[in-house]
Amino acid sequence: MTKQAIRSKILLRLKTQKEEDRNRKSKLIGQKLFRALVFKKAKVVMFFISFGGEVDTQDMIKKAMDLGKRVAVPVCRKKRVMRPSILQEKAKLVRGLYEIYEPAIKKFVKLEDLDLVIVPGIAFDKDGSRLGRGKGYYDTFLPQAKTL
Repeated sequence: MTKQAIRSKILLRLKTQKEEDRNRKSKLIGQKLFRALVFKKAKVVMFFISFGGEVDTQDMIKKAMDLGKRVAVPVCRKKRVMRPSILQEKAKLVRGLYEIYEPAIKKFVKLEDLDLVIVPGIAFDKDGSRLGRGKGYYDTFLPQAKTL
C-alpha cells in the first residue's frame, strides 16, 4: 500500500471517528505525556494545534501552561519552513498556511530553546516512524531540532 493510500484510509477513519472516542483517546495520550520524565523535565514544549480529527491538544496545551511550561506552536511558511512561536495564554489565533491555526502575534523561539516537540501524525509504525499529512514540514524541521 502506498503512503497516499494509507494516508487517505486513516484520514477517512479520523473524520468518521466519534467525538467521544477521540476525546477519550486524547485524554489517555495526555495522561501518558504528563507522566513522562522528558515532559516533566522540559521547560519549553512545542505542541501542534490539532485539527481535522487529530489528537486534541487543546487540553494538553492548557495543562502544560498551568504547570508552568512555556508552550510553542508551529508557524508554517512556504517551502517547508516551520518556526516555533511562543503561545501566550488566551492568545488570539488566526488561520495560517494550510488553514492551520497559529498565534496572531508571533514571538519566535530558537530551536535550541525547545526541550520537547510533540509531533502530529496520521499513522505511526511500531518502530516510531511517522506518516504525516504529506507536506514535509516536520520531515524538514525534526532533523534540525534533533541536532541540538
